[in-house]
Amino acid sequence: ILKPIYLLIDDIRNYKFGKKPKKRVINSEFDLIANEFSNLTDKLDEEKQEQTRIIASISHDIKTPLTSIIGYSNLLKDRDLSEECSKYNEKIYDKAINIKDILSNFDDYLLNQEKISLDLSLIQVKDIVKELNNDYKIELENNNIIFNVTTKIPDVYLNVDILKMKRIFSNMISNSTKYLKNGGEIKIDISLMENNVKFIVRDNGPGVKEDIISKIFDPLFTTDSSRKISGLGLSICKEFIEMHGGTLKAYNDNGLVLEFLIPKAKKTNKAKNK
Repeated sequence: ILKPIYLLIDDIRNYKFGKKPKKRVINSEFDLIANEFSNLTDKLDEEKQEQTRIIASISHDIKTPLTSIIGYSNLLKDRDLSEECSKYNEKIYDKAINIKDILSNFDDYLLNQEKISLDLSLIQVKDIVKELNNDYKIELENNNIIFNVTTKIPDVYLNVDILKMKRIFSNMISNSTKYLKNGGEIKIDISLMENNVKFIVRDNGPGVKEDIISKIFDPLFTTDSSRKISGLGLSICKEFIEMHGGTLKAYNDNGLVLEFLIPKAKKTNKAKNK
């Protein structure tokens, strides 16, 4: 009796990872429901493709004039302008860079839509620590930001898409640095929690209001002025982590804390594409 229900649940779960449900021969009401779900996914995919096309078109149309604005603004910086004109030009430049960052988020979204599969490889936690320090420690400390990565499980293995893991940390660290005024601190702690490796990324910035913290993983969500989180960076983090079979949550603890779990792997495991 329950088998058709379990099959429908599998269809719903698999669709989350890009596997479309197949149409069924109608032998029962459950087959009818499954086919309606299949029709719904077709409609959702059509709307998603149209959304992607519109975003790509808007991004392309804005980039050309924006590049000119940034270029001319840079040229004006080298001119002998009055204090007032120099001030206005600086605002023009800052706003243009702001728009450029938004377009980068659009590009992230489009890239994410194209690459929905995982290219898995075995990697030890100590290698992740090494990569994080190599990629960020010097740059952050040059910006007066203390950066520490700690772990007591250096030899534990993970079966992950290394490029996507790099994007996860890049987006999280980038998000933190935006809100650390006059220096600050970013800490990453890696530990074991049952059959998962737990990553805690925390900063000592202003945090996020409790009534909206659950929304910061929504695409293009923007919070109040105390800490503006917008774009697709954290949304992409959540999607990549869930693709690995993990979970992500956010909470405040003297700053924003992003905590995520990734299933650990045994050393003998072979990487498989998902």
